[in-house]
Amino acid sequence: MLVYSKDIKILNILDARTDAPVEYRAVDLVGLGEYYRAAAFVLSGSGESTAVVNFFGRVFDPVKNSGRLRFVSGDFTRGIISKQGIYLGRVSGWYPDTPDSMAKYRVKVTLPPQYDAVAGGNLVSRERGEKHSLTIYDNPLECDGLDLVGGVYSVSSQDFDGITVETFFHPEDKALAPAYIEAAGKYIAKYSKLLGTYPYERFSIVSKPLFHGIRHALVHAAGQASNTNHAHSGVRIRP
Repeated sequence: MLVYSKDIKILNILDARTDAPVEYRAVDLVGLGEYYRAAAFVLSGSGESTAVVNFFGRVFDPVKNSGRLRFVSGDFTRGIISKQGIYLGRVSGWYPDTPDSMAKYRVKVTLPPQYDAVAGGNLVSRERGEKHSLTIYDNPLECDGLDLVGGVYSVSSQDFDGITVETFFHPEDKALAPAYIEAAGKYIAKYSKLLGTYPYERFSIVSKPLFHGIRHALVHAAGQASNTNHAHSGVRIRP
C-alpha cells in the first residue's frame, strides 16, 4: 500500500520488469483522509519485483502560526512550495511511500536558476544554467523519510576533516553563517568521538520559510532569522 498527500495525483503504476501498467485501488484511511490518500496494488509473478510510480501534484499547505509558544514549537506546515521557499518534510506525503518504510533515496530537483535545493544524503551534483538549476542528492543509508528544503540562498561552506559544513541562509541572514559553521564543525567532531564517525560527506544548515527550526539528521533546517543560539544544534546530529 502506498500513502501520499491528498494533493498528489498518481498517473500510473508500472511493473519495472515489463513496463506493464499495474491495476490499483483507492484505500480509505480512517482518521487520516483529510490529509492523505492511499492506493493498494499487487505485482504478479515470482522473485524480486519493483514498481514505478508516476505522479504529480501541487503541495501548498499555508504556514500556521503556533501563537504564544511560537518560540518553542515554531510554525507548522505539512509541506509548502512557494516563491518564498520550499519545505517538504516526510509528514507532507509529497511522494507515495509505504507505511513505516526504511529506504535509500536518490532525488533529482529542477528549480528556477536562482533557487537551491538541499536534501538528506550526499550531494552528487549541483548545476546552474540560464533557465534552471539541477541538483541531485543520494542517500546510501536506509532512513525513514526524505526531506527537501529549497529557496534563494547565500551559500557558505568550510571543510572539517573531510566533512563539508555548509549554510544555505537567506541573504539578510548571511552574516550568521560563520558562527553556525564553526559550531557545527565542533559538534560533529565531538559527537563523532562519542557516537561513531559521521557517515556522510556534508552537513547542511538550511534556512526554511518558517519561524524557528525543525532539526533532522543530515540537514539542520533553521527557521529564518529566528535562532542565533546555535551551540545546542550539534546535539541533534545522529549518525
